[in-house]
Amino acid sequence: MKHTLKGTILAFTVTFLIGTLASGQEAPGKSVPIEADNRLGVVLDLERPSSTDILLLRNGDKLTGTVLNESFSIRTSYAQLKFNNRMIAGIDLEGGANNIESIITVNNNRFSGFIDDPVFVFKLQTGPQIEVRREKVLKAIFRVREAERQGIPQRQFLILKNGDYFSGRVLNNELTVSTTYAKVPIKLSNAESVTMIGENNPLTKIDQKNGDIIQGVLETEDIDCELDVGTTVKIYQDRIDVIYCQEGFIPNIAARVASGRALVLDSGQTNLDATWTTKGEMQTMTVAAGGKADRAGLKVGDVFETVDGQPLKGKSHFDQIRKEILEGKRPRAVFGIRRGDQRFTVVLVLLQK
Repeated sequence: MKHTLKGTILAFTVTFLIGTLASGQEAPGKSVPIEADNRLGVVLDLERPSSTDILLLRNGDKLTGTVLNESFSIRTSYAQLKFNNRMIAGIDLEGGANNIESIITVNNNRFSGFIDDPVFVFKLQTGPQIEVRREKVLKAIFRVREAERQGIPQRQFLILKNGDYFSGRVLNNELTVSTTYAKVPIKLSNAESVTMIGENNPLTKIDQKNGDIIQGVLETEDIDCELDVGTTVKIYQDRIDVIYCQEGFIPNIAARVASGRALVLDSGQTNLDATWTTKGEMQTMTVAAGGKADRAGLKVGDVFETVDGQPLKGKSHFDQIRKEILEGKRPRAVFGIRRGDQRFTVVLVLLQK
């Protein structure tokens, strides 16, 4: 798929990791659960057909038919994962500057990394069966299957700092938090959410079901999780953003990714209705009142701190990222936003008209 400046728009897909800002909620444990739909109708900004799979190729071609690969494997930063074909809703191979690819499962979990499978075995609707090298594929959209989510539980929900999110059962029944006054054991069954604030040796905030808040350093280094889509992963604490502890809870990140809500900017806009200020050695961007970003849910005082997990180095850095997205050199950029002691992300992507 060729990206040109003509006929394109930039969009900010706002995915709130802490609180549901659009509805005025302020804490991850206080968000209203979203009832899971029976199917994921839209994936990677495209509607999933009911009768065919789709391969979008880098040269602009679109193929319809059936993906015959029984499974796909992806090497994430925390595990090697393998998913049966019927568990997958979409595969994104746009890559970008870091060549990061992703698999979206039918229960709207996202796993990013490097896909190992060398080819897509594809039977065209017109009859022939072909093999397409993965390097030539931009996106794969899998058809909606009947009762595709049947048998998949909806347990606890985790969001990672790299933008991955998934549901599963956290196997650590108890965590230990070292506070300024004591070492406090925390039973996950008594917690609403566990939020990691910061990068290395992060401060941990525990929102309890009874309204108590406990803050300190998490002494439990690894979080073990049995994924709802199968297999078990071990995740180092610094990679985690939020753990929603109550089974069945789906935070708004899942609903927003599925619904594709976006802040639309035209391709000629060079700023985000924001001002730039210096904070220590790093420049940050603060959203202004009344602009498009503000009207879409971002607020005055929101500070753009990171991009793809690294410090955002001022307006020129942002403009370079924006230019790469417009030119099709990277599919998206995940900006880390601070609002007081809250954190959430904004994903900048390129959409076709």
